[in-house]
Amino acid sequence: MIVFIVGLRRSGTTVFWRNFRQDERFTCFDEPFNPLHREIPRPHFKNTRTELIRQYRKNPSQFKSLFNPIKPLQELSDEFTPAQRTYIQFLLHNASHQHYVVDLTRCHFKIGALHSLFPGSYLIHLHKSPASFASSHLLPSYKRLPRWSRGAKRFVDRFFFFSRRFNFNRWKMEDIIGRNSAGPFPRQVLEDPSFRENFGRAPAVSKLMSYWDILYKKVEKEGAHHFGDRFRSISLEAFCRAPEDVIQSLYQWIDLPYHPLSFNHVKFPSKPYKAGDPRWKERARLLNLEDSSSFLFRYES
Repeated sequence: MIVFIVGLRRSGTTVFWRNFRQDERFTCFDEPFNPLHREIPRPHFKNTRTELIRQYRKNPSQFKSLFNPIKPLQELSDEFTPAQRTYIQFLLHNASHQHYVVDLTRCHFKIGALHSLFPGSYLIHLHKSPASFASSHLLPSYKRLPRWSRGAKRFVDRFFFFSRRFNFNRWKMEDIIGRNSAGPFPRQVLEDPSFRENFGRAPAVSKLMSYWDILYKKVEKEGAHHFGDRFRSISLEAFCRAPEDVIQSLYQWIDLPYHPLSFNHVKFPSKPYKAGDPRWKERARLLNLEDSSSFLFRYES
């Protein structure tokens, strides 16, 4: 059995994935297509590579030869490359006798291709509010910066939050979305011709919200179409409010007995930046998105 988790960067997929990792019946791979896994067998500071390192140590040369990550612009493709198909099939080769949970952060456009490779698998779409998604990319953690520069950086990022056009590439989102209308995302994915024409002048918050909207709708539609009753859509906010209830329901869904797990690591996501600011709704209306607070923020005090 295979359970795939699909979610945008900074949407809580790793926290969600860690719940299943507590269950010894699962082998859990975190973002196997992440280019940073070229560092394997070096461990990650978040301790998320253990299972991939274990796979590597079985046959280091084979793992190195088959490892084939998804580069940022490849995320916009509907298909896996032949080498990427071979790699993921290699990792999940024992699915008929073993249970897997895989966090696939880079595969939103590949839902149909994923189902073709693993037709009996399950797909969970984890998503958080569009305002929270944009905020997490525009206001990243400053812990890696020198202490003396954190305050100034935080002030500048907040002051220009709704107006700045660039500098949101901490998690490669700027590489994918692009800076102007000449990039693959505005040319091949954006359907609004007016927004496409003015893409280079649009603020980063609008670009991120547009990306969220397109991918959210795409995964919801294609997940239901290809996976049918083996598809589930879960909001991060709903999960954080009642984590055990959500996980128990998923065990029932995949027909596996539930064993009590710890949820001490689950924390409610930070509030979107200035959730009451009218500029959020202005941006939403310009993008033809719903502008209700329940849609944009999903936050309950």
